[in-house]
Amino acid sequence: MNDRASLRHALPRAVLGPLTHQPAPLRRSLRRFGNLVGVVSRFDAPAARSRGAFRASIPATLKTNGGAAAAVFQPGDSLTLPPAKAALLTREDGREVLVGIRPQHFSRAGGGPLRNGVVSYSAVADLIQPTGTRTFTTIKIGGVDAVAELQAHDVSSHGERIDLAIDLNRVVLIDPASGLVIA
Repeated sequence: MNDRASLRHALPRAVLGPLTHQPAPLRRSLRRFGNLVGVVSRFDAPAARSRGAFRASIPATLKTNGGAAAAVFQPGDSLTLPPAKAALLTREDGREVLVGIRPQHFSRAGGGPLRNGVVSYSAVADLIQPTGTRTFTTIKIGGVDAVAELQAHDVSSHGERIDLAIDLNRVVLIDPASGLVIA
């Protein structure tokens, strides 16, 4: 019996890959901005850090004014944070943070009004990856690549300018020095 077949029978189904029933990698390298920052084993205890599921960790500076707060990016772009997040950041003016946005918190902005905490953002589609019913599109926010998960036909060509809605109620602000979530 070859090693792969014996390994398949020795590992429980949860450790196997989703479609191929091949073993999922036991060790994985973590990269931040292309640099190796560590290697994680499937059996390591989870840490109180939050970097894993984000396809965009965008460096920004927090600007607060009374009950309002915004994340300001290098080229001058900014995203105004919803009141619930701003209330947690009253003493954080000028603090450097990483803004974590998951791909599923982007959508195509329609013509109607946006709900509270959702902001409109215009970007150019750099890379388009159709996957059937969904399309993963790479855009730039604050000069950093971000991945947006959109409907299959929301973006049709490379270089197309698209209006997105970003749900900032779900955004996570991370302290870059410690890697801990601050809001």
